[in-house]
Formats: sequence, structure tokens, C-alpha cells
Amino acid sequence: DLSGADEIQYLTRKDDGEFVVQETQSLTGLSSYEYISLNESRKYAFRTVDTAQKRYEYRWSPTESGTYAFRITAKKSGSYVTHVVVGGVVVEEAPFNLEYKVLQSGSTYQIGEKVKMHVILSGNYASVNKIKFIVQKIGESGSVINSSVIKTATVTAD
Repeated sequence: DLSGADEIQYLTRKDDGEFVVQETQSLTGLSSYEYISLNESRKYAFRTVDTAQKRYEYRWSPTESGTYAFRITAKKSGSYVTHVVVGGVVVEEAPFNLEYKVLQSGSTYQIGEKVKMHVILSGNYASVNKIKFIVQKIGESGSVINSSVIKTATVTAD
């Protein structure tokens, strides 16, 4: 029951470390809380819900792999009221991946027509700083036609 609380804190803990406050929010009449996971987007959310279905949410994105615990602590005038903990949430480093955005195997183009070699990057590409676009005709050696410094998750070469 959060009826006596006036604020909540959202905390995370990595492995055997200490809980770290990520966010503090003021409450207005909340009565329950829950934890939700948004794994498909590699974000995690804490959500508090009141009886009128008002939602207070904090989204957090991990920057390191590890085993995490998430905690919501309710307080009244700075004093502890209650808390909830969800532990054992494993965050793995996503492998680096790139895929063509438009181009597909077996595509046919006319001479002079631009071939869009746009790629979408995903996973951990922090250690990659440049993408080279290489064209190779069957039976010949390849040649670099363009290289792009990575600034966003979509890299283009026409």
C-alpha cells in the first residue's frame, strides 16, 4: 500500500554491488506498483500504478552486461515506507550485427541505376568506427566504393 508515501525511488544494482538511485518521483495517491521488462528494446522499466490507473514510469537502459536487481522504494517525508525488488535480470551484451536495409540477394539493377547499400547496425558496435562498402564482380577482386564513419545506427552508401 503506497497511500502513505509521497515519493518513490527507482534503484538498480549490478551484480553484487550497491543499489544506486536512478530516479526519484513525487507520488499522488498511488496504491500499488509493479516491474515490467522491455527486453526487446533493451530497456527496462519500473512502473507504479494507482487505483485510477495513473502510471508513473521510469525507463532505464543498461550500459554494461551483468546480473541486475531493480528496486522501487516508497518514502514518506524521507522515511522508508515499503519497497519491492526484482532480481536476477541478466543483461547480455548483444553481438554486433549489420543488415541491409533495402538491398536483397538476387536483386536486378540497370546500368547507371543507384544500388542502395544502406545498412542498419544493431548490438554492440562501440568498438567499430567505420563501415567499408565493397563491390566485387564475380571472379574479380573487390574494391572499396565508400566508407562511412559511424554516427547513427543507419549507415548509407549509394
